[in-house]
Amino acid sequence: MIILLESVATAIDDETLITYAMYNNGHVDWSSELPLSSCNENWYSSLSKEDKLTIEHLKDVKNYLR
Repeated sequence: MIILLESVATAIDDETLITYAMYNNGHVDWSSELPLSSCNENWYSSLSKEDKLTIEHLKDVKNYLR
């Protein structure tokens, strides 16, 4: 499932943890894939509180499934 992280204009695939940039009109740029692990500190610091919780939950679930 794709989850929208509006605070950083990013979509993330909850299965692969691949992020995608979003255009101003809300559409996803599917050619901009970037693994969550490659997102920089500036990106993380720009996350809203809600989006940070979403990211932490996704990372926890992936670590649990390993």
